[in-house]
Parts: sequence; structure tokens; C-alpha cells
Amino acid sequence: MPEYTCSKCGAVAAENATGLVWHLKNRHALLVGRMFTSPVTCGQNGCMRTFCYSYAFVRHIENTHGLVSVESHDNDIPVVHDSGEDDDPAAQIHPSVHGDDLAVPQEQPPEHDLDEEDVRNSAAVFVAKMKASSSTVQSTVDYVVTEASNLFSDVIGKLKRKTEEFLQSKNIEEDDVQRKNLLHVFDECQNPFTQLETSHQQEKYFTQSGYFIKPREISLGIEYHPRNNPTTGHVDKKAKPATFQYVPLPEVLKAVLESTGVMRTILQNPLSNDGIMRDFHDGLFCKEHGFFSDHRNIRLLLYVDECEIANPLGSKAGLHKIGVIYCTILNLPSRFRSSLCNCFLISLFNAGDVKTYGYGPILQPLVNDIQLLEQEGLSIVSDVFAGKLKVSIAQVTGDNLGVNGILGYVESFISNHFCRHCRMHKREMQIALLARAELLRNVRSYEEDLERNNPTATGIKTPCLLNNVENFHVATNYAPDVMRDLLEGVCGVEVHLVLAALIDEGLFDLDLLNSRITSFDFSPADSKNKPSPVTIQRLQNPDGASGQTASQMWCLIRYLPLIIGDKVPEGNEYFEVILLLLECMDYIFSAEITTEETFVLKQLIKDHHEHFLEMFPERNLKPKHHFMTHYPYQMRMLGPLIHFWTMRFEAKHRFFKRLGHIVCNYRNILKTLCHRQQMFLCYSLMSGKDLTQRDVEVGPGGSELIAILERSDFLSQALKINQFEEVYVARWCIVHGIKYCKKPPCHNCKVR
Repeated sequence: MPEYTCSKCGAVAAENATGLVWHLKNRHALLVGRMFTSPVTCGQNGCMRTFCYSYAFVRHIENTHGLVSVESHDNDIPVVHDSGEDDDPAAQIHPSVHGDDLAVPQEQPPEHDLDEEDVRNSAAVFVAKMKASSSTVQSTVDYVVTEASNLFSDVIGKLKRKTEEFLQSKNIEEDDVQRKNLLHVFDECQNPFTQLETSHQQEKYFTQSGYFIKPREISLGIEYHPRNNPTTGHVDKKAKPATFQYVPLPEVLKAVLESTGVMRTILQNPLSNDGIMRDFHDGLFCKEHGFFSDHRNIRLLLYVDECEIANPLGSKAGLHKIGVIYCTILNLPSRFRSSLCNCFLISLFNAGDVKTYGYGPILQPLVNDIQLLEQEGLSIVSDVFAGKLKVSIAQVTGDNLGVNGILGYVESFISNHFCRHCRMHKREMQIALLARAELLRNVRSYEEDLERNNPTATGIKTPCLLNNVENFHVATNYAPDVMRDLLEGVCGVEVHLVLAALIDEGLFDLDLLNSRITSFDFSPADSKNKPSPVTIQRLQNPDGASGQTASQMWCLIRYLPLIIGDKVPEGNEYFEVILLLLECMDYIFSAEITTEETFVLKQLIKDHHEHFLEMFPERNLKPKHHFMTHYPYQMRMLGPLIHFWTMRFEAKHRFFKRLGHIVCNYRNILKTLCHRQQMFLCYSLMSGKDLTQRDVEVGPGGSELIAILERSDFLSQALKINQFEEVYVARWCIVHGIKYCKKPPCHNCKVR
């Protein structure tokens, strides 16, 4: 009789796969419905395959290990990657969790009977998952719930009747206790969607559960909209309140920080002690700040942007443009912050309302909450921490237009002083190769410029409400957006200018360039960001849109030397502009940087700007060229700048864009979008998923002797084990969200 070993505690847990699942649920609290709260490692015979769903786990155990008697195994088996495709779609991409990362409850006897509350919780997770999707509308949810209720009622009813007939054939009395208990289970499972049948009941259930954080609708003022009067036949003006949606920040932070593993990860996030800056806490700003230098104080990164949810080419373009404010927790390691689950919505507002009412009324609820959190703190109870945490805003990032607007600077980049980091004049910016330290903005100079009340001479238009936050000031907001400055700015201009110059020299033509771009063998990581062909219009108008997304432009400029390098003579001065820019980008996009390297970058940026002006004397440096000159100083203050770019925040917009097209109802679109985004957070919390996303997931494979593997001597030395010992050879492996495999991943693979 096979015995199955639990990969979490090493105990012989059961004699069948189903019993092992029950052990994981009752002993380790790892099962909600049919989904594991964190991926479970197989652990049989050293198998390190991970699973997210119980049915896939059971099928794997029965098919692969069903006839093998399992002994106690060491789970710390090294992993070696092999080629191949994933043959089980049920083993979805999801980082795994280590056994010691969960608080293990006291052991209780297995309970194999489902009660009504278990059934309803499983049904609630099912409903929450549908409502969390940007591809479903409420009518679809209602239809699925109704049809599923009917299906359960019919199937369970038939099973109950068959069971009753069987019990009667065995002459079991109707008043038998076990008979009543058995039939009662059918009654409890017959309608799992009780109290979840309507939208109102669903919202009430999720709110009472504590997982759904209901947004607040806040009024900005009264607007008058034209409306046809059916009685008079005339067009009348109807008063309608202008509102925006605000998600209470303390409630969001409390729910997130108390979720599994978050506080543990925050407390274990180490400071750099080798002189290499790896994250925000390694920069001078955090180290020298009285509030943020305490590693237990929560540091928030705000993001502000605008998003078009209607057809940008249709008649309603701009009418339904929305503004968003997100936040993320800088105390979490950067590899976790890139997950969309760890990016939280704070506010949704109509972009047009900002022109009417300004940012002040929109920011006021957030500022009030932050001031309260700074003074009184936030009470947290988790498995590793119980107490109060103080919270404040560390930095604000976003596109240059949005950040200038919310911080009170001028929003025109042809004004005299448009830079929010320094007070350099526009004419000097067009030729300046370096930033001037004496012109950098600080709190004192900001207050002086604000008192002058002259935006033309100072670049400051209005005071910023965020300055009321004790530990934040706009003059010390150093965060740039390297994605928009470079990938959507400098790179597009310089690539098109250089390509046009090389084509004019007769080194190659546009058809050859595009044929090489389309036929180039990009790496698996870049195949999804393959650049689009370059058009003659782009070359003739390099200051316009590049025709590439940020990811495509990053891919194009990195591979350009390989694509056309053989056609360009060595030492070509035009192509040197691209090579110098690439060298700068190596430092700017680096996830680790030293103080010494920031001074190297300063010289590289100077050389690049100087060479650009020499090769294109008819042109001036663009505003985004000037922003590059501040990068070395900003790196010393904040650490690697790639941790503040907006690439992942932009990905968050897809939820609203898709949902807007699916819903097709704009009567109160802000409430709809905000409500559904909160359902996304509710589902993440309710399903028990660890919001920090664990580090490693191992795909299918098997145990092999090191001696029979390629480069066995190197593997033996690297893993420090004998060549005649076994290792688990995986077809693929995901570490910190990056998938490693020999063959290109299939198109269905979705890695964040």
C-alpha cells in the first residue's frame, strides 16, 4: 500500500492522494475550495513539481507516484534545468512557497465533512474570481451563478435520491444518525450560492467578510449637463454632482500588511552593506531622513497618470479620460513590487475635473489619512508582528506632465523653467551638458519661489497639498520616469535621426532595415516585444511618435548594433551616438549601482550630449535630454532608478481599459471601475494568495544522476555534491518572476 509524504512537514500523511490533500488543508491550512493558497511541492521520491490546484496535484500523484511506496525524502534537492514544454496546463505559473514561511496551526484531527460555511466560502471565492476579471460584466456573473445553482441543485438532488434508494435497499432506518448526517451533507451542498445570488447580496457578503474595501464617492461640486425635456421638447440643463472615487488608504494597508508573508518580507528586507545600492533604502535620501530611516515605518510610492478608457480614435475620445492614483509599498523588495497584485488603487477621477477643481480636493482625503497615519500609526496584527506602524509618502512618480501638475509646477515644456528638479532656464537647458548643483531646487528656494508667485520666472504655478504631509515635500521628490524619458523620448528621436543619416550615406536602405528587423532571431524574452517596421514618415519626423511601445523601443535599440552593425563602418560618428546612449542606458537601467558608477554615468551623459550636438548641429537638446543630466544625483539619493519607472503601473491600466470596453456603460464609469478593481484585491485576499508572491516555481521533470548530464563535472562542483548523486532535472523554472528554460516558452506562458 503506497504511503504519501507531506512536503511541508515530512510526515507520512496518507495512503492516497486525496488523504494527502486533506492533510494539507487541515494540518497546514493550504486549501481554499480547489485552489491551494500557496503552491504545493509534490515531494514524492524527490519530485519538486509545484501545483496550484488540488485536482492537478491529485492527478499527478496518482499517475506518477501511485504505485510507489514513498519513504521520507529530503526536499532540498538541487534543480537543474532541461528543455521541454509544460505538459500540464493545470500547473499554472505561480511562485512556490517554502514550508517555513507559513505559521503552522496546532494539529487537529482531520475533518472530512464539509459544513455549509465551507461550501459558501468556496462559492464566494468562485464569484469573487469572476468579478475580479476585467472581461466579465455583472450580468454574466448573475447568469453563471443562476445556472450553476440550477446545475448543483439538479445534480445534488439526483445524488441524494440515489443515495436514499441505496440506503433503503440496505434496510437502514430513517432515524439512523449516520443516515441523517449523510443526507444533511447533500442538503448543505445543494445550493452553494445562498446569499450570493444577486449583486447586492454579493457586495454585502464580501464587505462583511472584511476582504472587500468599499470605495468612497466624494463630491467635487455641481455641474450642469444638457438634457432633452420630453414634455417641452427643449434642451434643459440638469444639475449633476461631479464626483471622484477614493479608496480608504488605512483599510487597504491594514488588509495588505496583515496578509500572509507581507510583514515577514518587510522585516527581512536587508540593507546593503557592501556599498552597492540595490533599493530605495540604500540611497542617501532614505538613510538621512529622520522618518524613513526607521525600517519599520512604511514608505509609500505614489503614481499619478491619466488613462483613456474609450476608443482613442472615436468620437468620445477624451470625454471619458480618467485620472488614477496608485500606490505601492517601498518596504517590499523590488522583485515583489513589480507584481500588479502589490500595486493598489487609491483614487479615480475624471481628468477634466482637474482643470475645473484642481488637484487639491482630490488629494485632500489622501492627505488627511496620511497625516493620521503619521501621527497615530496603523495597528497591525500578523504572524511576525503586532503593533503600530507609521506611514508616509516617500516619493511621487509618473509621467512628467502628470507629476508636474500634481506637484504644482508648470505643465508646459516650452515654458522658461519647466524642470521640477532645478531652476535652469530653457535656453540654457537646450545646450547644457550637465546639471548645475547651485540651481537644484530645495525646500528653501521652493518657498522663496512660491512667495514670488510668478510661474514664468520660477516654474511653480500653485502650492501642492502634499506639502501638508509632514515627511514629504515636493522639493525633495527626486523620482524620475526613465521609461518615458528614454524609451518614449530620447531613444525614439535619436534612433530615427541616426537611421536617417545612415540611409542618406547609402550604407543600407529602409527595405533592408525592415527585412532584418522582421527576420531577426530575437531571444525568447524579447520575442513578445519584437519591434515594428520603421516607416519613412518616422524618419522624416523624428520628433513625433516613434511607432513603438516602450518595450519595443528598448528591444530595438539594444539589438540595433546586431541588426545593421555589419553595414556600418567601424568608427561611424552617427552610429557612435547610439552606442554612447546604450552605454548610458546600461547604468540607468541597472538594478544595482554604486556611488562611483554614478559619477561614471555623469561623464557618459556629458559625452553623449556633446556628441549629439556635434553630429546634429541644427538641433537642440530636448527636455528629456536635460532630465538625463539629473540621473546621477538622483541615483545617489534614491538608489537604482529602474525601481521608480512607470512600466508596471502602465500595465495596471489594462484592467480599466479592457473593462471600459466590456462594460460599455459610462453613466458612472468611475464607480464601476473602482468597484471592480477592489474586487480584484478582494479575490487576492479571500483566496489566501500571498500578495508578496513567492520566489521559486519548479516545472515538471524527474530525478537524474549528475554523471549522465551534460557538463557533469561543472554541475558537481557548483552544487558541491558527488557525480553519482541524483538531482531533480526540471524542464523549466521560474525565479522572481523570470522563466528559465532551454526552449522558447510557449505562447500561453504568462510570466509577470
